[in-house]
Amino acid sequence: MKDMTKKQLGYLVFLLISFALFFPACGGGNDPQQTPTATVTGTVPGTTVKAIDVDSNVTYSTTATGTGSPKTFTLRSLPVNRKYRLAFIENECTPEYKACYLYQGNENIFQINSTTNITIDLGFVDTSTGKGAANNNPLNVAPVTCCGEDQNIHPCMMNIGCYAFVDAKTFLEYRTFETASPNYYLANTVMTKDGNPITQGDVQNIQVVDSQGGKPSVYTEGFYSMRYYHYDCTQTPCTITLNGPQNENGFYAIYNSLQATTYTITVNTTDGKQLTKNISYPGLLALPVVRKATMQARWDAGDLVLSWTNPTAEANWANVTRITLAVYDGAEKAVLFIRAATPAATEVRVPASLLSQAAALGNGTLAKWEVQTKASDANSSEYARGYSDRANIP
Repeated sequence: MKDMTKKQLGYLVFLLISFALFFPACGGGNDPQQTPTATVTGTVPGTTVKAIDVDSNVTYSTTATGTGSPKTFTLRSLPVNRKYRLAFIENECTPEYKACYLYQGNENIFQINSTTNITIDLGFVDTSTGKGAANNNPLNVAPVTCCGEDQNIHPCMMNIGCYAFVDAKTFLEYRTFETASPNYYLANTVMTKDGNPITQGDVQNIQVVDSQGGKPSVYTEGFYSMRYYHYDCTQTPCTITLNGPQNENGFYAIYNSLQATTYTITVNTTDGKQLTKNISYPGLLALPVVRKATMQARWDAGDLVLSWTNPTAEANWANVTRITLAVYDGAEKAVLFIRAATPAATEVRVPASLLSQAAALGNGTLAKWEVQTKASDANSSEYARGYSDRANIP
């Protein structure tokens, strides 16, 4: 048995040696090497650094990190033997937005040739002149050369995908009605994307959370879209805001109750952005409402004169900071909002030219109107509103 084992072991050793002679080893220098890449590092005043492949148009991006300025960035895994423009972006989605390319002399296209992994440390990149200037000359890294200039702004540098709350129209409030509807609490969230009204498809979800992390119970919620004229009579003479119709898109949620506390509105967009807004809600305030019986509408030389009586003797009248009139078409779609000169105002005159334009936004007729009392805090955040019943326009 032992002899048989020795023979078997000898035969096995012979086979292994033969196998090694006929088949090359899989390790060592015969391994296929990974494709080499370039890493670009440095510090910048902004937040976003992008490398744009000149030939394929592929972009590589990183976000600079750190507090204050400058911030540190590391842009990894750039394929070598390619041409790139390096872009530096600051203050995205703000009026101070700025974007520029890295330059060396008069050129902003850099060829990176290498057979091994390399790191290009730019040091601090100054963007104050509108052209990126690196403290460390990238050409001092042997595989890097300049090869021309392209001043065209790449789409990845444009100030797009920017969301913003419309502060004056994003609020929590308590609404009271003369007779038309039960009173309720409301969260209103109006936003824009790239300066245009947001669409329903832009938003994945919205959450309203109180200071203790609680979520108020939602009765109903939804999306709305409006197009209307706004006539501002706090100025003399009254003026059409923005010199034309306004578009307003937003989300609403009606609640059974809201406590007096600070709420955080969090909006998650379908493209991965998140926006938050804190609103200090002072609690329930039931504003007095203008009575339909006191409202008068008459025509005068083509203009529409609307008048009403303010309920100045009713509770909480002192909290009213604004009077707004809403005019509706024959399908009861709001097409015109009028801000009265002061909370004490009791009449406005709307010119015929504006009335015809407002009617054209709807079904061509102007059929009803209402008076809204509003209360806003020191930050102009609305927190209460009262509605009259709607009266007919003759």
